[in-house]
Amino acid sequence: MAYTILIADDSAAAVRAAQAALPEPEFEVRTAADGAKAARSIEEDMPNALLAALSLPAKDGYELGVFLRSRPEAKTTVLLFLRGAVETLDVGRLAVIDHDGVVSKPFDGQSLAELIRRAIERRRELPSLPEEPTLRAAPPAAPASPTVPLEDGAGLAGTPLEEALRGFVREEFSRTEWESKMRGIAAAEFKKLLVAELRGVETGK
Repeated sequence: MAYTILIADDSAAAVRAAQAALPEPEFEVRTAADGAKAARSIEEDMPNALLAALSLPAKDGYELGVFLRSRPEAKTTVLLFLRGAVETLDVGRLAVIDHDGVVSKPFDGQSLAELIRRAIERRRELPSLPEEPTLRAAPPAAPASPTVPLEDGAGLAGTPLEEALRGFVREEFSRTEWESKMRGIAAAEFKKLLVAELRGVETGK
């Protein structure tokens, strides 16, 4: 199946060069001499790639790029801008347009064809995102786990081993189970649990 390419440029020389670089049957090339005609062509049949000169009559390349990206079916359409040799880029306008590159004229035909092939394949591999993602309210913040020092008799309060032991206990339970246990266990019982777990670690149980 041929790649459909729309070239929007009012330079006959640039159009001929692009057509020569994109031969049939691999490419099916359409042309438009101004931005308005290019927009109508996009509405009639979405191309695989749009090559848009930055300077165009009726609707310039930037406007045409915005128009293309406003179309829901254009997610996989490659957008390349064609820049004249002495043409200045409007970086601010370019930055807000999802595009695949800027090609300076005159361009190398073989390099242009390869760039288009890679860009089309890359666009096709992009993950599909939902049109209207469902926004969900953030869950309420979980209560902080109580900080209860071990009994002084264990000799662990404030030591790195105490923190390691806390991590060990947390890993033994899921987050939901942990929070439930923390709400239901009194401080004294929690101390006993930590000491018991420590003894189990020390004995290898």
